[in-house]
Amino acid sequence: MNEKDKQIVKDSALVVADQIVSAIPLLNVAWELSKALYGAGLKLREQRALEWVEMVRDNPTTFSEEILQSENFQDAFVYSFEKYITERSEIKRQIIKQIFLGYAQSQDLEQFEIERMISLLSLVSQKGLELLRILNQVSTTKIQGNKLSDYLTTYLVNDSNNNPGKYNLAPNQNIREIWADAEADLISIGILKTYNTPNPWGVDPNNYDLTNTGREFIKYISS
Repeated sequence: MNEKDKQIVKDSALVVADQIVSAIPLLNVAWELSKALYGAGLKLREQRALEWVEMVRDNPTTFSEEILQSENFQDAFVYSFEKYITERSEIKRQIIKQIFLGYAQSQDLEQFEIERMISLLSLVSQKGLELLRILNQVSTTKIQGNKLSDYLTTYLVNDSNNNPGKYNLAPNQNIREIWADAEADLISIGILKTYNTPNPWGVDPNNYDLTNTGREFIKYISS
């Protein structure tokens, strides 16, 4: 595809986005605000802009007229839209969509911490996202009062036994070590909390669970 054809595709994406917005009553306010603030950037990320408005179009029961005309929604749309079109990671862009949908489905838009959720996402490494998906999976069998980290250890041991060579462990290496950096990162940004749990050898710093923020955040990682 030559440069002229590429430009036609880009221009077409923004035209289609405008057409979608024109067919959704009351979305135009949030869309025009976004275009006014990020007009120059949209020329470089028109496909992502189209994906964003398609998300609204494809969820008509979530984006009711009452929500669309809310000033709170319009501000959240502009904020989230900017984060979406500038995010390099395809995986994280999909999560931003899920966070925004969660916001729109919330019973209290004012109290939903959309800025905090997206800000947290920007701090999570790719390895951290992988770990959160595993933690979400193992948490479905978690019994109240038990530590999530214990379930992770059991999961990893079983996974390693069922898939020989998957983790390339050194002799006598603790399987949890491969996630140590991701665990530390998630603890440092407040998604995980540690427990100083005593054992016969002293205190084990590797016991942790999700914080309240982490429990909310993980919903969007697994969607």
